[in-house]
Amino acid sequence: QTPNPKPQTPNPLRRCLYLSDLKYVMMNEIRLLITTDNHLGFKENDCVRENDSFEALEEILGIPSENDVDAILILGDLFHESNTSLSSLNKCMSIMSRKIGRTKEYGNGLDLSKAEELKLDFNSIPTIIIHGNHDLPTGQYKNGSLDILENAGYIKYLGKFSNYENLNITPFVIQKGDVKIALYSLGYIKDVRLNYMLRNGKILFREENIGAHYKILMIHQNRHKGSRLGCPAKNCLDLSTLPKNFFDLILWGHEHQSYSEFITMEEFDTYIYQPGSSIPTSISKMEALDKYVGIIRFSSKEFKLHPIKLEFQRRMIIEDFTLKDLLGEREKSENTELRIVNLVTEKYQLTDSSVYKLLPLVRFRIFLEDGEELNSLELEMKLEHMVANKG
Repeated sequence: QTPNPKPQTPNPLRRCLYLSDLKYVMMNEIRLLITTDNHLGFKENDCVRENDSFEALEEILGIPSENDVDAILILGDLFHESNTSLSSLNKCMSIMSRKIGRTKEYGNGLDLSKAEELKLDFNSIPTIIIHGNHDLPTGQYKNGSLDILENAGYIKYLGKFSNYENLNITPFVIQKGDVKIALYSLGYIKDVRLNYMLRNGKILFREENIGAHYKILMIHQNRHKGSRLGCPAKNCLDLSTLPKNFFDLILWGHEHQSYSEFITMEEFDTYIYQPGSSIPTSISKMEALDKYVGIIRFSSKEFKLHPIKLEFQRRMIIEDFTLKDLLGEREKSENTELRIVNLVTEKYQLTDSSVYKLLPLVRFRIFLEDGEELNSLELEMKLEHMVANKG
């Protein structure tokens, strides 16, 4: 059950498969599209970036029809806010209607060999989701936007519980032909509380005797990446509190950095897949990296990852300068701000719309030495029509 973290390059000399062989492979392989942190509605009142999250979602939900995907897993934060606006909810449902359709209620398991019987629309694709910290259920009755999508037939909402004092998590079984996956789902819980519950036996992952080839955990939590990166360990999920040698794969939401291969956790004898967010919600070097989703192919012997780079991405430019870096040894003049604007626009092609169709996200920091002055407001005004993040 050891996965290959790098997609294999097809061998052109390999013999052609007979149609019967292809049919056997398709009937005994589960293909899951994994995405997370779509943050629908982020910057919805910004005239430049209002549709970024929806453009990315439309691209992602168009992937299954081109890649024979059996089901979609969304690892939380589909929406940027728990009580999302009617406009964002309507746009989401419109995209889902066109791309993945609606399905009938399929209870505590999903038999993909009978997927046709579950369809309510011609393009129906089963979609399973957990909530994140942005779209968690709220209010007296613990409802949210995800409940509306589930009631409309677009998604299967897992990982939500009515009583968080003691959790008995039973697997949601996905099967197709000879392959069975036991999917354990846990929506966002504050990490400190989650670690306490795990350490004190208040969360039980029930091991059902179903003959599953793989046990997978869907979560949306902080992941500890070292003392200098991200949150401190106490505010992250402690992997040592999970059952030992239990999960074959952890699908990790909440972290925005996209990975195009599995993360090997040898000390816990498991693998992590972290697809990362589909859009940036902050301007940082981590968010400036390429965005990916992944298709994981499960057979009875192994699982493999096929990463897909998203085409809808704004350039992100983050640079630090001093005045000497920009202007050399020339003295400051009345045209210093204009000279700086001309230099950075030429270097980063900020005005060439034929090269980059989308305005970029830009963060420049200019450090001043003693006696140096600069009109930052004038710089912002001269650059605001060239960047997506104004002000």
